[in-house]
Amino acid sequence: MGSNEDTKDPLREMPGADPLWIYLQWEQAVRGYKQFCAVAAAVRLRLFDALENCRRPGELSATLGTTPELTVDLCDLLADGGVLVRNEEGFANTPTSRTFLCSRSPNFQEEVIRNILSGVSLWEQLDRICCEGPVNVDEAVFFENNLIDSLASEILVGELQATVTAITRQEGFREARRLLDLGGGHGLYAMALCRHNPDLEAVVFDFPPMEKDFQRYQARFGGCRVRFSPGNLFADDLGRDYDVVLLSYNPGGKNPRVLETIKESLKPGGLFVSKHAFYRRGEGSKSRLMDIEWQLTAFRGVRKGRRVYAFEHDLCLEDYLALLRHDFDILESIESDAFATAPLAKFGDRLDSKIILSRKKRT
Repeated sequence: MGSNEDTKDPLREMPGADPLWIYLQWEQAVRGYKQFCAVAAAVRLRLFDALENCRRPGELSATLGTTPELTVDLCDLLADGGVLVRNEEGFANTPTSRTFLCSRSPNFQEEVIRNILSGVSLWEQLDRICCEGPVNVDEAVFFENNLIDSLASEILVGELQATVTAITRQEGFREARRLLDLGGGHGLYAMALCRHNPDLEAVVFDFPPMEKDFQRYQARFGGCRVRFSPGNLFADDLGRDYDVVLLSYNPGGKNPRVLETIKESLKPGGLFVSKHAFYRRGEGSKSRLMDIEWQLTAFRGVRKGRRVYAFEHDLCLEDYLALLRHDFDILESIESDAFATAPLAKFGDRLDSKIILSRKKRT
């Protein structure tokens, strides 16, 4: 038997529910997405570069090769959103757009924009993925290209500096001579730490395809005492007698096998820095949105959990700390509010991650 809604004449009768709530939700999402696309278009056009010296709209459109009328409307939209400012001469950058949206800035965020748009395109396949299963990707190449560049751009706006400060203030760091950055990819943490200790040499250990990305960042930021070592954390020897081991947001970061490997690679008294999103025993979702995004892709040969950043064989926080205390003295635990960048509702968000600093016991 059909519902009352089925028997209504939609040309004569109002619907059975008020559409206001759902339309308001959609309006907020659509407006935000379109405003984001406007910023993304302006970045691709290098509009913010052209505005480093304030330009009148006609001059600006001639420089960019764009339609004058639409260029003015785009600039007005960006000014309404606080990305640009208007003045008597036309439009100009704000300190924010100059820092993050100009290509010559070391904090240029174009790769983050590209990564957000890429993630949105994956979400557009959600109905198909619900029926057919996740998109299979090779873990060894998953972080290549745009994702690694996006993650590097994100940490450069504050997280890298805060993390490095937490490490360099630990007793004995100035005397350290060898550092291992596990799954370090771009190598920025290793390069930054070497700048704080002129006697430190670092090894960035990651999948072989990551080496070309590391080389790009090494050429850009320097790092003559940092080298790349290709390998697999679960299969290859890491070496021995490191003074510092850093493991940051690594898929194997909460696996007991990895803890044992790290213990063997460190000198007695060596510093171990772990930065991950941990789940407490019995904890549910940290973010329903991120849980779904986590399940849109699958790593070949690696079993993900249902919750974001969770993998098969991960230890819960309580068990991780208990195992860590067998061989390490915990020095400090730092909550994400003290180091993490602002969330973007995408893969790479830090959620409630922790930095756990510990020292390998001497006996």
